[in-house]
Amino acid sequence: MSSTNVPPGGSRLLHVTFVPNGTGGGGSWLTMTHNDPGSPDSVLLSGSGYTPAMPVLSGSSLTFVYPDGPELQTRELYIRNAGDVTLFVDTIESANSQYFAEMPVAQIAPGDSQPVSVTCNPDTGQAPDGYIVIRYAGTSPPDTVSLTYDIVLAAGLDGNLPETPVLRQNYPNPFNPSTNVSFVLAERSRVVLTVYDILGRRVEIVVDEVLGPGEYTRRWNAGGQPAGVYYYRLQAGEYTGTRSMVLTR
Repeated sequence: MSSTNVPPGGSRLLHVTFVPNGTGGGGSWLTMTHNDPGSPDSVLLSGSGYTPAMPVLSGSSLTFVYPDGPELQTRELYIRNAGDVTLFVDTIESANSQYFAEMPVAQIAPGDSQPVSVTCNPDTGQAPDGYIVIRYAGTSPPDTVSLTYDIVLAAGLDGNLPETPVLRQNYPNPFNPSTNVSFVLAERSRVVLTVYDILGRRVEIVVDEVLGPGEYTRRWNAGGQPAGVYYYRLQAGEYTGTRSMVLTR
């Protein structure tokens, strides 16, 4: 409002808008000049900006490994609230009936984390891959977590494990949008399987865990990645192996 007239005994409503440029508090003054001898008048203004509820997942995928045949297994991921107000989890939906998720506490205070338990019940045979969708109250967009069922040939199954790790060529190749990567471990070790683009930039860490001797197959879903050549690198103990693969669209 630049100027206005107020009749004797009347009033005018003045709107003041606060637009924070970050979190934390701030203050200012509003000065009004008028034709009264006491002009001008000043009004102290104060406001505080905040970050809305902001969910951050501990991971975008969960893998269920079955060395001894189908059985009920549960994995956990965590939702952290990086905002300044309480985060409310509305629903958690599974796209496959063989996976179900539950969360004991549906609200997360600022800075806190809460677990989400995901259980795979393969019934008989191999459970297909799936995903869960976590929806939040308010304006936070939903999160999707991919779920993968891995077959493991345990050590001693055929008695022919190699002396050093082996990284196999992915299949199918070329692929769209997902492919399988198999590798063989000769002994228990920490395993890191990483995908890189053609410029050497890390795209995704597919595996980062300690695994025993045996043969493993992991699936990588390229999602919204552009078509082109990618590299996948396996690190297991002192072993490092790299192969290339082609994503088509």
